[in-house]
Amino acid sequence: MMLFAFTSSALVITLLVLSTRDTKASCLPCQPPSKRVNIARGASIPISRRGVWSPKITSPTLGTVWTGNENVRVTWNATSPPSDITNPNGKLVLGYVEDGSDNEHLQLDPPLAAGFDIRNGFVDFKVPQVEDRNDYIVVLFGDSGNRSPAFTIKSNPS
Repeated sequence: MMLFAFTSSALVITLLVLSTRDTKASCLPCQPPSKRVNIARGASIPISRRGVWSPKITSPTLGTVWTGNENVRVTWNATSPPSDITNPNGKLVLGYVEDGSDNEHLQLDPPLAAGFDIRNGFVDFKVPQVEDRNDYIVVLFGDSGNRSPAFTIKSNPS
């Protein structure tokens, strides 16, 4: 048992030493995007630019109040999409952010809306019946995620 522990430790140390021997190559996230290392060949190659787009949500805004079962429209700035947009198919989800937390508590299933073209700049849907809160957000997925400011949803008593 002691031999196994020693052997495992020696293996880990050896792997760490070998992985850090080439000081010119750092881990992929640590490298600038234009100089990522091709793992198969060990050579620096530029990564092609992708049309990542994160349009700013313009509605709802801070102070917006929605009511359950109400028809609403979420809008975003669609004036400058990249010509090589990677994914124009949008998905809008509801979430909330509590004070002091980074967790967005996203409700992915079901989404508020899905399958729309994010280049349109808006999507219409019916507000779900959810608990009353003043820290709801919507997050727009498509080419890149983007979230709204916090707003309020009140339940519809009828």
